[in-house]
Parts: sequence; C-alpha cells; structure tokens
Amino acid sequence: MNGSLRYGWLLLSGLIFFWASCSKHAASHDSDCGCITRVVPMLTDTLLPRDEIDSINRLFRENNLSTANLQFYSFKVYTVHDSTYNGIQEQILAVQFYRNLPLFSVAGDKIFLFNGGQLQPPPPHYWDGYDGPAPDADTSGHQALSTLRSAFFERLAEYVNPGGPALLADSPYHPLNYHDSCFVAKLGYIDAAWAPGSSVRPNAGLIKVWRVSPLSGEPPVYVQDNNGVSWPVALTFPKNYP
Repeated sequence: MNGSLRYGWLLLSGLIFFWASCSKHAASHDSDCGCITRVVPMLTDTLLPRDEIDSINRLFRENNLSTANLQFYSFKVYTVHDSTYNGIQEQILAVQFYRNLPLFSVAGDKIFLFNGGQLQPPPPHYWDGYDGPAPDADTSGHQALSTLRSAFFERLAEYVNPGGPALLADSPYHPLNYHDSCFVAKLGYIDAAWAPGSSVRPNAGLIKVWRVSPLSGEPPVYVQDNNGVSWPVALTFPKNYP
C-alpha cells in the first residue's frame, strides 16, 4: 500500500473513531464531544451557474455598477404586474465582503432589482446590506475554537424562537440536543447596530464576529472576536432601527 493511500485510510479511520466517540460520550448529555471546525467563506467561490453570472455582469455593466466584493448567490426572474410596472423584473442577492471576510446580515443581504434592465430602489423596509465605512485592517481571529463551541452552549439557552425559549423541555433548540453535534465557525462582520445593547446607528460601523452554528447553519450564535462577548441571534429588529 503506497504512503498516500495509507494516510487516507488512517485519516478516515480517525474521523470515524472521533465521530463514534463523540456520539457515545454525548448521549448522556454530561459531556461534550468538542467537535468544531473553522470554515472560511471565499469571495471567489462561485455559487451560481455561468449563464446567471453572465446575466448579472451584463446588468451591472449596463447600469454602471461594480461587482467588486459581492458574492452573488441568487438570481431570479419574475413577471411583475402592479400599479407602477408591468414587465420582467430581475432580482439579485449578494453577500458583501470586506477585507475578504463576509458580512453576516440578520435582516437581509444586498439586493438589486432591475425593471426592464434598469436598476430600481430596494423594497421598502428592506435592510439592504451595509453602506458605511470599512473596518480596520485586522482580519485575523482571536478566539479559540473550543471557546467558540462553549459560547454556543452558554448562549443558546437564551435563544427565543417563535415556539418559545430554547430551554423549554420540548424545544428543538434545547442545548442538550447539540452535545453530540459538530459545529462550524465562520469569521466575518456584522453591522454594529445589531450588537446587543448597541446605540450605534445602522451603517455607522462594523464589528468582527464569529458565527457559530451546527452544520445545518441554524441556530447561530455570534461571538465578538476582540473580547469574546457572545449572544444568540435575535429574530427582531434592534431598538435603534430607523
């Protein structure tokens, strides 16, 4: 057996052993398997087929818009009939990147609407991403993965979903349901207006945070990178929302 193949089998065996061990020890809910991995979203990741990217580039070019620092993930074409417009509307959604880190938007990513190929204002009351000053140059992470996993369990108990608090015995978000789960941690930014207790107005600044979640992506917990302050993601607009 050659070296690379032998290494592959050893790696696979190790992962299987780790998963089995994690499930076994976490089943009693008195221990935690500790499984967490950092995932690095890349601006260059292509999330749409080539023909849709070509259509987006054409619309942006014809409307003198820049595609820089935008990761497009949705391109929809609708036929609209209302009091102001009858015709084809193209709707585009994109994740914004700053210094190669993604912007985590609770209320909505950057949206672009085109009626007959012409750019339109965003829908009323849509958050529409971030348009404020860029963050500082520090893009490194300062929190250990084990700390991020612990923060998830500490804060998940405060998570409130439409069915009630996570600590209700029958809540699908009860912390005990996640001790045998693996997690992903992503480093990025949020609008400072979304931090708990923030008095900052929207589009005034960004803070660097970790988004920690199960593999499914939900529910997430945010951990501020520079000080370790953590909180569950609120499903309501902040008090300082305009």
